[in-house]
Amino acid sequence: MTQNEPLRPSRAGTGARSMIETIILILVGTILLLPGLCSFGFALGFLAGGQKDILASSPILLLWIVCFAISLGGIMLIRAAIRGRQWANRAPGAPQT
Repeated sequence: MTQNEPLRPSRAGTGARSMIETIILILVGTILLLPGLCSFGFALGFLAGGQKDILASSPILLLWIVCFAISLGGIMLIRAAIRGRQWANRAPGAPQT
């Protein structure tokens, strides 16, 4: 590189994300929400059907905890995608919110 060549800003390290990347993150987060929604639906079905003894069953309870943890990951991924997009669009030097 010579001195006459203009410097191109590097995208790496700026935290800026394209709209496509944000959409992909939101879609993946939405897919990760599905196990928790399904578990929640089954839990409501068991409660409405009067099968409360199944809720005390260890394997089912463990499965539901894992599904809710996966869904929490999906919520956090969607949150990070939206906040990352807002962060990339904020003016330099603006206070953090």
